[in-house]
Amino acid sequence: MVRVRPDLPAVDRAFDYLVPDPAAARVGIGTIVRVPLHGRRVRGWVVAADVEPETERSRLLEILKVVGAGPPPALMDLARWTAHRWAGSDVSLYGAASPPNAVAEPTPSVAVPVPDGHALRVVAWPPATDRRELVDAAIAPEGSTIVVVPDANRLSSLVRHLERAGRRVHVLHSSRSDADRTRAWAASRHGRCVVVGGRSAVWAPVPDLGAIVVLDAGSPVCGSTGSSARIARYCLPVSARGSLPVRNTRYEPSSACLRATSQSLLSAGTRIRSRTSLPVG
Repeated sequence: MVRVRPDLPAVDRAFDYLVPDPAAARVGIGTIVRVPLHGRRVRGWVVAADVEPETERSRLLEILKVVGAGPPPALMDLARWTAHRWAGSDVSLYGAASPPNAVAEPTPSVAVPVPDGHALRVVAWPPATDRRELVDAAIAPEGSTIVVVPDANRLSSLVRHLERAGRRVHVLHSSRSDADRTRAWAASRHGRCVVVGGRSAVWAPVPDLGAIVVLDAGSPVCGSTGSSARIARYCLPVSARGSLPVRNTRYEPSSACLRATSQSLLSAGTRIRSRTSLPVG
């Protein structure tokens, strides 16, 4: 028996469903399913497994279909926490963390390295300057790195640069087709890669996340109210994704960024020469 959150923002609760025996091995927390609800077939996410029903078992209905893989349990927890913290909808965040199309393959088992520190760094970087050197220096030596690039015009050149350096790159950006983003989402689950994309890239399901780089943290695209971009700037440094370094770059750091780094500001040159961490309070 599982608890499913339907993909209906107006319905602010989860419902219990029975799992047919043939589908039991494919259903876990985060799995995307189709369920019956008030005469409709609706998409939803499994948010809890092996639950005690909130109603009589005889009244429960079965899951109609297992659509495919969804966010891993850790990202489901992060989405729930984020929605509570910002009084938003958990459904919209579950959607941001899910592939555009169905992914039938189960989540692979990947060894996860233990990050060696938790730090938030702000880097002052001239807006017209090539930031590829900064990204190179910020990529985690082990595990995966997420690079958030608000400016789509700069995304392709950065991806080519990283691929020429021999890195495995997956692009999760709205400018790509649903099929391309679905393949990138599924491939990123294997870890040991660099995920590059817009603000929703922070929800990439990498199992071994070692660092996050947010370019142009002051961009309106990264800070629009009510968007999942807020996670890129403020949620992830203190989130359930674990202790890991987060680098925010912008040419004029905001007061929020400075407060997060104890009023410390690193120039571009200092950042490249020194990797000293600034603790998040």
